[in-house]
Amino acid sequence: VLDIKWMPESPSRPEVGQLGINLQSLTLNLDAPETKNPRVAIYTYTESGEKVQLKRWDPRSTMRKVSNTLAMAPKVGKYVDWERTMRRDKVTGQLFKKFTAGNHGWNKEEKAWKWSNLHGAQYSIERTPFRKACCERKQVLESGGAGNVVKPNLITLPACRVITAGILSRSLHPVTHRQAVLMADQIFNRCGAVPGILDAIIVQGDAGEASESLAKAKEEFAELGRSWQDVKKYMIVAHELQVMMGSYGLNLFTPDAVLESGRPLSLGMLEIKDPYPGQTKTLWLRYCRAGDGQRFNSRILADGDGSLRGGAVKLDFDVEAEPDAANAQLQLSKQEFVNCFCSSPLLSETLRQFSTTDNSTKNVPEGIAINLDVTISDPTKEEADADLMDTLNVRQAVLLEIWDADMADDFLGECLLPPLGSLSASSKRYVLPVLPAPPEKGSTRYHSKKFAKVNCEGFLHVEASWTFPSEEVPPLPDAADMERRVKREEILHTGKLRLKIVKAEGLKGASRSFRREGSNPYVCMYVRNEALVEKDKIPPGFDQYGWHQTALGRHECYWTTSKKSATRNPEWNEEKEFMLRTGAFERRTKQAYHLELTSRQATRNRDDYYASVLGNKEELRMYFGSKDVTGPGTQHSVQIYMGDNMHQFKDKLAAACKAEAAVETNRKRKLQLEAAAKDVGHRHSVMVFVPSVKLRELAQQGKVGVNSYEYKRLYRIEEQDPSSWQPLDSICTFMHYSNIYSFGRSVAQRLRVVDSTEQYKLKNNRLRQFEREQKKLNERLVELNTPSKCFGYAKFQHPSDASSAEWRPAIIDRSEQVGTSKRSYKVSYVFSKQIANPAMSDDGLTPGPMYQEELDEDSILPVVSDPKIKDSIRGEHKEFLARAKILKDQGISESEIVRQLNAELKKTWEKARDSEDGDGAALPTQPPTITLADVQEAIRSKDDDATLGTFPAGSTLATLSPTMSPASTR
Repeated sequence: VLDIKWMPESPSRPEVGQLGINLQSLTLNLDAPETKNPRVAIYTYTESGEKVQLKRWDPRSTMRKVSNTLAMAPKVGKYVDWERTMRRDKVTGQLFKKFTAGNHGWNKEEKAWKWSNLHGAQYSIERTPFRKACCERKQVLESGGAGNVVKPNLITLPACRVITAGILSRSLHPVTHRQAVLMADQIFNRCGAVPGILDAIIVQGDAGEASESLAKAKEEFAELGRSWQDVKKYMIVAHELQVMMGSYGLNLFTPDAVLESGRPLSLGMLEIKDPYPGQTKTLWLRYCRAGDGQRFNSRILADGDGSLRGGAVKLDFDVEAEPDAANAQLQLSKQEFVNCFCSSPLLSETLRQFSTTDNSTKNVPEGIAINLDVTISDPTKEEADADLMDTLNVRQAVLLEIWDADMADDFLGECLLPPLGSLSASSKRYVLPVLPAPPEKGSTRYHSKKFAKVNCEGFLHVEASWTFPSEEVPPLPDAADMERRVKREEILHTGKLRLKIVKAEGLKGASRSFRREGSNPYVCMYVRNEALVEKDKIPPGFDQYGWHQTALGRHECYWTTSKKSATRNPEWNEEKEFMLRTGAFERRTKQAYHLELTSRQATRNRDDYYASVLGNKEELRMYFGSKDVTGPGTQHSVQIYMGDNMHQFKDKLAAACKAEAAVETNRKRKLQLEAAAKDVGHRHSVMVFVPSVKLRELAQQGKVGVNSYEYKRLYRIEEQDPSSWQPLDSICTFMHYSNIYSFGRSVAQRLRVVDSTEQYKLKNNRLRQFEREQKKLNERLVELNTPSKCFGYAKFQHPSDASSAEWRPAIIDRSEQVGTSKRSYKVSYVFSKQIANPAMSDDGLTPGPMYQEELDEDSILPVVSDPKIKDSIRGEHKEFLARAKILKDQGISESEIVRQLNAELKKTWEKARDSEDGDGAALPTQPPTITLADVQEAIRSKDDDATLGTFPAGSTLATLSPTMSPASTR
């Protein structure tokens, strides 16, 4: 009994990584196993078949090795192997346990050799290579004599036939062997193609010179007076017998069938009465083969005595002749097999009845509760509401105070700048009245001189603009590290204030007699965070009312203008820019002033800041199944089981929060529990904590690594990093993830329940990737309808059946022909060997263009009623092609018009791409180029207004410029 853990270096190299093995026990089926004292060694094989022993990883430092040697600790060998667990006496031969061995050695009760955790857990060195075939999950192909040989990690269509026939026969379904094979092909075949005999006749004489089409050949035989006889029903019965005798093989007249019968193949064996005895005749078969549904004809000559002279009729796919196509048509992965099986009521219901014959529940074992440590992020939505308020209103108040510069500065009044959210990106002038300080606490900055009885008068002229965010938000790649995600959050919550103090008019004069002509005014700027309320805990850098403070506890003055002498109407004309963060974001991320004397302090402060930017401060902890934890979070009786899916888990979590709220005495926690009980639902995502590779390596070192400073630092920061949490599929159970994330162990697994808002998706790379994968899985090919491609049906002509037509599903490309009554379209069939195996390019290394056929308009049938591929002009080209007629009238050639419009189209797309707001959505794709046919179609149009819809009333050439805003481009 052993535990195996494989840690690949990267998804691109699954064969290179580190292997961990924990040997627990060994049972020997021998006489007197207690006398053997075995040892275990691990070997692997290289790609060339060479046998090598795994080298062992030693995580100890030099000092640790010295201390272990002095303490006589177990040696760490060069290779991964387990030495003998007991010591054998050289004289008597008896076995004795080693000193302080514990549960290490022979166990009488279990009759097995045991290894303790100290000796049993061993790891290979990092970046250990293994055979790629043993580590790769996808199908692995090896070069063989007959082409590519597929490893047995896929199931073939013949195996599906045997499984289907076995299930139907055991459930007493009245079907024959051939019918069971046809059902299996219809269920598991990608094309849904079912093999069978379409027609069969016996014609007098040799029919080798007849038409390739059997239908036309019958007409020719009637005109020539040659007789023929329909034998289709006899061939179907013969095929039925062949399938039954050939272990579900579909081919007719095979050599094995002839050997089993012991006599030559003849019409008599097929129970067909010879219609032309003593004459040469031809047995003509028209059939559809399995796999791809191709139609074929087979003409077999028969002698005068009825003996058949011909080879096998291959109704099954020819694997030897077409190995590449067989890999695509006749093999299914595990997921495909399960999906096909469950989608068939005939098989799924039959199998369900097998497992539900015993309805008694007395033998059903009781469910085992699993240990979970669950965190609900922002249960009351306070942080989400704060971010919303920041979007609507920045919640940063800008106060302008006017002072008189003298021996003891006098207060002349103050002005409050309009809310930053009401300012525009273009600078505007504001005339602000100079007012005295209001008496309400917190509404103005506190200063003793401001509340003296003074008469404030005059006006202050300012120019202000507000740009939010302060700069263009860069797009966020999927593999963005924490620093880039923090930088992006800072940009999203930072605006730029451009303020210009122009002048003041009618300020109060000085109170002293020697300065009756005026004052010496200057302006000071202060900022207050309006997201702070008095009941909040005061964060560092603020006073109790939200006014910014310096490290010395004084109010922070952002700007002081120059001082003007002896005037009541000063003019400054001074301008400055300020970068201000939104109120809630600043409140959450503001750090105390500190000195960073060591690199460890700098790293810790940086980690704390990153956690405050990306993490949630409002969290609610709940515990399930843990007996070691008591107190808040455990005052409920709800249990979570391995068979619960994520939907059921969220329902149970809401029930646990409701039960916890009923007995909770803390008011804040009670409100959080009540909010979580009502709000947790389909919008929330369940996520599991996934530590980084470095954190896992430290954990594998045991107590030494877990107790280290680096482990605690990484765990603290990764716990708050949203990208360290992997979302779980809502329809999957904990059992599905038990091997991946160790659900059901004694140690509680960490889970986080988060409202999947767009803002949170920007912080979590894993959630964005997970949603893209889910969206891709939910896409249906039949819903494809774009200006370039559309799903539909096209006439497929069978090359081996006189080009007989069949409507097959296909992807239809947009036609490049214009100005013609009938257009031709390029189609690529969904189910064909050419689609599964596209042609190679000239270099022989990369796939070339997909195989396509060109068909006329009568040979295609789009599924949707309004296919976009039939639009005369693409939607993204209409605004540009509106100018084609005008440019043509100006004497510009059509080729030059194409060049100019494509240049403008590319310029517009690049502008839209560069100005993307970085909201986590995919960047706009580059539109296809404008062709000469598009320009000719636009010029030929008689009514540009009706066709293009881009000539509004009163428009001119200047208004028809194709310069589009980013929003219109998207």
